[in-house]
Parts: sequence; C-alpha cells; structure tokens
Amino acid sequence: MKRSKVMLRLTVLLMPLWLLSGCFIYVEDNDPHIPYVPATLVIHNDIDSWGDIWYAYAAPSTASSWGNELLGADVLYPGDDLVLDIYECDQNYDISVEYDDGTVIEDWGVWVPCGVTTYVTYLH
Repeated sequence: MKRSKVMLRLTVLLMPLWLLSGCFIYVEDNDPHIPYVPATLVIHNDIDSWGDIWYAYAAPSTASSWGNELLGADVLYPGDDLVLDIYECDQNYDISVEYDDGTVIEDWGVWVPCGVTTYVTYLH
C-alpha cells in the first residue's frame, strides 16, 4: 500500500512536467490534397446591371446544399465584386445569386482551378 501512495504522488507531481515537455504526439488535421495556393472566385455584378445582388451562394457541385450565404449584410451593387478564396479547388462549383427584385440566376458546373482567378459575371 505504501508503494502505491508513493507512485500516485510521483505521478501527480510529474504529470505537469510531462505535459509541458512536449512529449506527446501532435496530429494536424490537414488534408494533404488541399493545395497551398487556393483558387480565387470572383462574383461580379456587371456595371450595366439593373439591380443589386442581395444574396450569393457558391458550393462544390457535389455538395447537397448551398451552404452559408456569402454576402452577409453586404450588397453587390452594379460594378461590385465578391472575391472568395476557394481551398477546395480543381472542381466544379454551382453559383447562385439573387437580385433585389427576387430574380435568381444560377450557374451550374463552373470549373474553379487551383491557383487561378475565375470570374463569373452577372447581368440583370
């Protein structure tokens, strides 16, 4: 019994030193297939457009939903750009924009290559 109490005390005393020593394995949860140079996707509301874009979505074509709305409280006025860094590149994206009058325009299968800027222009 006396020996187990000594071991317990040693363990309690040495545990903080062990944790601070860095003697444990760190595993980084990065996919090695994601490139270091992302793609850039630019959603452009054409200067000649008759309306403002209130909502914008972009998702990989393989996704089952649009995901989060990209503009938040912002609005794309005619001539404005929404610039997105895309880390899941070298694949097709579906893009949807909704104008202030409720008109929705969707582009399906827009190729977004890594390390390149892809422009998608909308005119309403």
